Amino acid sequence: MQAPPLAASPAWTAILPAPARLCCSRRTALRLESKGAWRPAARGPRVPTKGAVLAAEVVGPSPLLDARNEQELILHIRNEVDKGKLPADVAATLEELYYNYKNADPFTFPPYHKSVREPFDYYMFGQNYIRPLVDYRNSYVGNISIFQDIEQKLRQGHNVVLMSNHQTEADPAIIALLLERSNPWISENIVYVAGDRVVTDPLCKPFSMGSGGSQIIWIAPSGGRDRPDPLTGEWHPAPFDASAVDNMRRLLEHSGVTGHIYPLSLLCYEVMPPPQKVEKEIGERRVISFHGVGLSVAEEIKYSNITVHTKNVDECREKFSEALYNSVIDQYNVLKSAIFRGRGAVSSNSDISLSQPWR
Repeated sequence: MQAPPLAASPAWTAILPAPARLCCSRRTALRLESKGAWRPAARGPRVPTKGAVLAAEVVGPSPLLDARNEQELILHIRNEVDKGKLPADVAATLEELYYNYKNADPFTFPPYHKSVREPFDYYMFGQNYIRPLVDYRNSYVGNISIFQDIEQKLRQGHNVVLMSNHQTEADPAIIALLLERSNPWISENIVYVAGDRVVTDPLCKPFSMGSGGSQIIWIAPSGGRDRPDPLTGEWHPAPFDASAVDNMRRLLEHSGVTGHIYPLSLLCYEVMPPPQKVEKEIGERRVISFHGVGLSVAEEIKYSNITVHTKNVDECREKFSEALYNSVIDQYNVLKSAIFRGRGAVSSNSDISLSQPWR
């Protein structure tokens, strides 16, 4: 089969710039660099389930990313399949991955956009790309009944804002994957408030093109992704910016529609952790691995209830932001106990009930 003709696209520089080697084993994570190559990660995740992309074993160095142009890349992929060194489904995924980055590159994001579902379904592309990284056996959702309540309110025409921590560029896909069995309507209709990186970085754009929605908004008031403590190495949700929280609250109140604010917690940094420090330049190195993830939502928090005894406006903002953040922390700690300490659903408490709705 003849490979497609060479295309001069900026996406090419993001996917295949320099000579590199692919050395993936069943016990290694992979590094994906938007200006580099795939390389073995320094630490090994848990063994992926059979059929996951990361479970494919490539023995020895591979010429796959020695390709100097698009034509050589496709030929290398197909040659690896012919030699029996690369499973056909993995080869198809690699080709799809390249072409969708290439085709997504010219896309310019407006201030608000709806999920791009045709002619190519970028929503499902993002889901299927991240899905093999999720260890469902060790993943949990907190308070699935509250997600049901949220969906009911949305169907009644209400607005909902989820105040959340932010762990990885894969957060939208993680949320959707964990809710796709129990609450697919929520999965497909969340509006994600995004920063400039996820709408400009060549490796983020195709995933962002698959995110859109209607009356439910997800926002990370911290202004960025969580980072580990430089001294202990422990990950924890970054503090919320009270002004960001208050801006969303006021927008909700002035929308003319009944609105609700819920604290939501995410634990998924092992799947695609950000750099240890904030990087300003586009083109950061990505490390991906197979791991359990967690998502939890708590009861609605009402501004009037939190600030009823406070008169100072600034104090009211801080109190409300702190109440949301503390709830996110509490949920995060329960998810952490379930996933990282191996306690599973036993980590549930009177406020947070863990379950696996895909079972």
